[in-house]
Amino acid sequence: MKVINLNHTESDSVKNSLRNIYALFLSKDTIKPQYITCVIKWGLQMQLNYEEINDIIENVDENSFEASSDKLESIQRIYDLVHLIYLDDKIEDIELEVATKYAEALGYEPHVVGDILKTILTAPYDGLSDDEIRDEIKSLVKMNLL
Repeated sequence: MKVINLNHTESDSVKNSLRNIYALFLSKDTIKPQYITCVIKWGLQMQLNYEEINDIIENVDENSFEASSDKLESIQRIYDLVHLIYLDDKIEDIELEVATKYAEALGYEPHVVGDILKTILTAPYDGLSDDEIRDEIKSLVKMNLL
């Protein structure tokens, strides 16, 4: 498993998303074990220790899911999660499924995850930095295109 190094802001965003994703799954009648595996895998990729991962699993309940009314904050969380999925050089269908369910719970259409992934994948060819990608995605949100 490839270890991912994120900056502090990205890391905090993904940690919050992991908690929120887990809370989302707890609020459902059934949880696919693969979804929980994704949460744990992402935590390990971010070099979270056992206590941090256990904190997510033990201290989150079905009532703690938060869907922010701030669209820019929500899209930032989705972007950081999709970026994490991309960074390990192995994009798995189950990871995209989890990210899509999360995006839908935050009020976005399912295609937003694919749109963000496509933007990340083509960025090197378009000469875009991570910050420029974020700015482009924020602009799309402001124009209500995402």
